[in-house]
Amino acid sequence: MKNYKSFTIKQLCFSKKHTPFYIILVLLFIILNLFFVPSLFSSGNDLFDANDTTIILIAFTLIGFLILISVLTPYWLKKKSTEMMDEDEPQPSVWDKIFSLWIPFCFYIIAQMLLLGICEKLSAPFNTPYIYILLAGIALCVLIFIWIIICAFLYLVARSVGWYYIGLLALNFAPIVISWGCYEIYNANPLMINESWNPLNFNLFVVSAALFGHPIILLLISGIIISLFIYLLRRNKNHRTINLTIISVVYKIAVIFLVSLSVAFILSNYFIGNKQIICFFVVALSLAVLLAYFTFRSSRKFLCIGTTVFAVLITSSLIFGVIPTKVQKESFVLPQKEEIESVEIFLDSIETFEVDKHFEDCIDLHKILLELFEDGYLPDETEHPYKEPECIADLWEDANFHYKLKDGKSFHREYRDLKDSAFDEFYIRLMKSDMYAYSLKKTKLDNPQMHYYYGDPDGKWCELPESCVEELLKTYCDELKKADKSAFYEGYETIRLTGVYDLSRVLYIPLSFTDTRNLAITYINQYTARY
Repeated sequence: MKNYKSFTIKQLCFSKKHTPFYIILVLLFIILNLFFVPSLFSSGNDLFDANDTTIILIAFTLIGFLILISVLTPYWLKKKSTEMMDEDEPQPSVWDKIFSLWIPFCFYIIAQMLLLGICEKLSAPFNTPYIYILLAGIALCVLIFIWIIICAFLYLVARSVGWYYIGLLALNFAPIVISWGCYEIYNANPLMINESWNPLNFNLFVVSAALFGHPIILLLISGIIISLFIYLLRRNKNHRTINLTIISVVYKIAVIFLVSLSVAFILSNYFIGNKQIICFFVVALSLAVLLAYFTFRSSRKFLCIGTTVFAVLITSSLIFGVIPTKVQKESFVLPQKEEIESVEIFLDSIETFEVDKHFEDCIDLHKILLELFEDGYLPDETEHPYKEPECIADLWEDANFHYKLKDGKSFHREYRDLKDSAFDEFYIRLMKSDMYAYSLKKTKLDNPQMHYYYGDPDGKWCELPESCVEELLKTYCDELKKADKSAFYEGYETIRLTGVYDLSRVLYIPLSFTDTRNLAITYINQYTARY
């Protein structure tokens, strides 16, 4: 049996029908190396150095291989081998065909790694250790084998080339579209928890390629996938009509589900307002019904249609109903001051401060913001022509609260584009709070510098002793405490305090803060002369 398998794999590998495939591999090898290998012998250029070239070369190779395997797998698995052996001989198994597809890629990788190893010995600029090149080659071989198994599994459960490609595209791109749509929906609500996430993380192709940099995870996942695949093939020998039929139905329902949701998300644009939500439901459900009806033309079609529609309905309800309602309700729940260990507040990317006391101020300020949302004042994401700020608060349009609790838990609240003048009250009260004054007075900078902008766009700067920084901040906090609301609608000057590790504080000084302004000018005149 072992000899038969070896013979079969050899026949499959060297079939005349595979000549175009080998020509493509050779051309890929020649073209990529003609472009990249000369860079391995140069000390570098404006784009990348010799060692970066290796990474780019391997990346291009990997991407090309994954795409090529995706295209070849169904044709490799479905073809008969009667041209290569007598009809009375057993036909090649799925594993024979998989290994016959995998082996040529492995030879390519071996050749590529040998070439890189030669370059490593001959090229001084290229100093990547050979062991790294070897490990990269092994990881590539494992990853390509995993991808062949994934594609083979999809083809076996799809049962046709058409459904294979539809499923492969749906599994790769539908999660991207859906995740993008969810992100737009949740970002449209100021009370939702905004997270920065990359939709490509939901792409099977991209995730598979990312495993290349994590060999341990790669080996673990490969073991799981291969074990499941072996289990499927073995059960399929005795239960072909039961096993693959059920899995194939589930597969097609999943594909219809992903396609219908994706199309609905695209057609519904950004899903802001009730009309768009209704459109989403109508389009998604209608498309799911049609696709399921034309896909399943058996006695169980009503069950399949019902399952697909139910899945779309439940998912839609979660996206547009349950999750937003739950998150919005939780957004109005704030911790008790006894539970808080520290609070970090971000005002745009300009100002960040952390406090370990005066939590009452923080909670009261946060409640003011939530009350404004309840009153109908919402973020404004539209672009407006630039105009000079009427209030110092106009300089800050974002506010993020990060609470760290004593039990080790933490939660984050992020609010963007707070451009309405109603939010001025929030920022003014924040600047006049004991919490803000406390954070300013705690400021510690190594080798502090002061940049003072007063009329001159370039400003003036000087280095200050730490005692002067403390005096300046104390004076500023005292004037903030005594200031009327009208002071924040005056013109302003800016002081930026920076340290050696780029730690900084930005102070907006109303024109009526004469004590702070005079003190800053005194420091400029006194300490600038030294430099």
